Amino acid sequence: MVVIGMPLPEVAQKQTLYLELLGKIKQDHGLYPARIWRQLVQNLQGDAPNGLRLAGEYFGPSDRATLEIAQNRMLLFFLYFAEAFLAYIFKDWPTVKEKYPLAGDYQNSAFSSLLFCYYHVYDTLINCAIYPELSPEDQAIAWDSIQANTAQIEIWRQAAPENYQSKWDLIQAEQARLQGHIPAAMDYYDHAIASAQQEGFLAEVAIAAERAADFYYSLGREKIANHYLQDAYYAYERWGATAKMKALLQEHPTLHRTVLQQDYSSSSLSPKITLSHSNPNAKVTVNQSTLTHSAHSNDMLDLGTVLKATQVLSGQIRLPQLLEQLMSLALENAGAQQGYLLLIEEGTLQIAASGQIESNIRVQVETEPLAISKTQLPLSLVHYVQRTQESVVLSHAVDEELFSQDPYIQSRQIQSILCLPIVQQGTVLGLLYLENNLTQGAFTRDRLEILKILSAQAAISIENARLYRRLTEYNHHLEDKVAERTQELQQKNQDLESTLIELRRTQTQLIQTEKMSSLGQMVAGLAHEINNPISFIGGNIVYARDYFNDLQEVIELYQNEVVSLKPSLAKRLEDIDLDFLYQDIHDIFNSMQKGSDRIRSIILGLRNFSRLDESQSKMADIHEGLDSTLSLVQHRLNPPGQQPGIKIHKTYGELPRVNCYPSQLNQVFLNLLNNAIDALLPFTEQTQPKITITTAMIDANRIQIQFSDNGPGMSEDVSQKIFDPFFTTKPVGQGTGLGLSISYQIITDQHNGQLSCDTQPGQGSQFTIEIPIQSI
Repeated sequence: MVVIGMPLPEVAQKQTLYLELLGKIKQDHGLYPARIWRQLVQNLQGDAPNGLRLAGEYFGPSDRATLEIAQNRMLLFFLYFAEAFLAYIFKDWPTVKEKYPLAGDYQNSAFSSLLFCYYHVYDTLINCAIYPELSPEDQAIAWDSIQANTAQIEIWRQAAPENYQSKWDLIQAEQARLQGHIPAAMDYYDHAIASAQQEGFLAEVAIAAERAADFYYSLGREKIANHYLQDAYYAYERWGATAKMKALLQEHPTLHRTVLQQDYSSSSLSPKITLSHSNPNAKVTVNQSTLTHSAHSNDMLDLGTVLKATQVLSGQIRLPQLLEQLMSLALENAGAQQGYLLLIEEGTLQIAASGQIESNIRVQVETEPLAISKTQLPLSLVHYVQRTQESVVLSHAVDEELFSQDPYIQSRQIQSILCLPIVQQGTVLGLLYLENNLTQGAFTRDRLEILKILSAQAAISIENARLYRRLTEYNHHLEDKVAERTQELQQKNQDLESTLIELRRTQTQLIQTEKMSSLGQMVAGLAHEINNPISFIGGNIVYARDYFNDLQEVIELYQNEVVSLKPSLAKRLEDIDLDFLYQDIHDIFNSMQKGSDRIRSIILGLRNFSRLDESQSKMADIHEGLDSTLSLVQHRLNPPGQQPGIKIHKTYGELPRVNCYPSQLNQVFLNLLNNAIDALLPFTEQTQPKITITTAMIDANRIQIQFSDNGPGMSEDVSQKIFDPFFTTKPVGQGTGLGLSISYQIITDQHNGQLSCDTQPGQGSQFTIEIPIQSI
């Protein structure tokens, strides 16, 4: 809490309560660090016997001896760091040189403590402070340490700028001082003060202001140094470091006289700063109730104009238009040549708008804020106004001691400058910077008062505009989120629908596959069982015919050798008509042979259709597959009764063998033939039903297979759905609606082909299959 810079009275109160609690619970290990820091606060507040020695009511020589004997490394680090920190605050450089190396010996013991980071910060600041007093050899060592620490602090700054930006700025200022980079040091000291003040690091505000004062004293710029010294004094006052305040008054006697003339309670940093300008007729004293100048009648405050201008600003809610209005009103009412409107964006001042007056007012509002640079603005003045929240009016800027060395003012030889903060509830929102390079004393009191009123209204309007912008952005973001979420839901619905379609397709394919697998197994089993007895019958017919021929030859030989037969035998031969019997038995043998051959043909067709052993693609004869399938539906082509059968007309072209899945193609052929038969059977009495199967080559790489019937055909609505899963026109219980869907998948997915239907009501249907010869 001490090194962070919390108000010391508040720290002391919390420390006292903490010590009482530690005493009650007997936590001696935590007691010593608490007593060390409580003693440090007592020293800073001026209540210790010797402000430069860490000894008093809470920590004494006996405690030091106990810690040194115990050699508790973390506690010794706390002790030596606190002593070195106290010595740095009071510029007790001999003690700093003695104690800080001791703290460095034990720093690794506090690796997990916040003080580990602060050790590197103050190690760097101490080395920078004592650097001029060191020998060349020690300076080289110190500079290496400074660079190593700076690199580490830069890493921390990138990770947590709100904690380390002010520390990094102060270290950069100290290094620039050592290297003789005067303008850079000026800017970094102002940055360090501003960033420390913004984050509430009271100790760092005071230290940075005091180091800046020492810097300007070393340059011989006593007036500027006095301003920073006053800032440091009041910063130490807000911190509660009474002992340090007394030390400053003793070190700088002139500060004592200045302080006696000031009212501490109304100060922000150095709120009573007076800037005296060289022009006696245009003297402006900043932040005092009385301002004297020689005013022309045109410079008098026009209340109506101001009210009208504030109404214009208050009525604008869009930030770009508001900034344009504000810049135009400022240029118009202040008598400036050009100006910049700076706003704090993401913690830094950036150019939001700029304007200049030539023949008319031209204002440019930046779509993206621009970083400020020393070629556009006097950075030392800008940072001063940002830090102090005070308006600055320079009648002859190039001769003003406070800012005359600024690179921008020197290079441009600027005459008149006006810079005022835009403040809302104690927070700086931005700055309004105006300049006139034609005349001295261009910005009078009345113009400053007008701009103050406008800036007060502008601060409110800027906050409202930013709120409106954030609300608009949030609304757009919300709309984008809703649209994105809606799109996600639509995509998920589409994915779900696709998944359902794929699931249904898979289900239908599994059903048909299982169905055809079962059918194939049954067909294969039947074919096997039937084939054995048929082979037996077919094989024995030949022997039976031969045996009968031998018997016939014996009988005829007997008839020729025996002239006279017994009457009973002759009678029997006459009754049975032996010649007819010979002929009839030969006909029976022929019929049995034909029947056996037919059964074998059917069995071969069944085996070709099932093809259970062909899970891989192969080169197959399409016509063989068609004929095998036709053999399976032969019984449906000739129904019993007097009804005429269905004729099959085959027009086969010359087809090469096709690389395909024969079993799957047979399924397609069977489905198409069964559907055609189902469509034709109800109309067999009215017309001669016919199915035409046509095969042909489309080109060198594709073949075509067509199934045409002269049935009733289908309507357009039905034909558009026939390949959908589970769609059927058959009565309930007679169709599953899967045949054509699976056929379509087999042709398109498995064989990279096409299956189409051409149909008209009353004109029959034609299904066309097109597949490549090398489809797999």
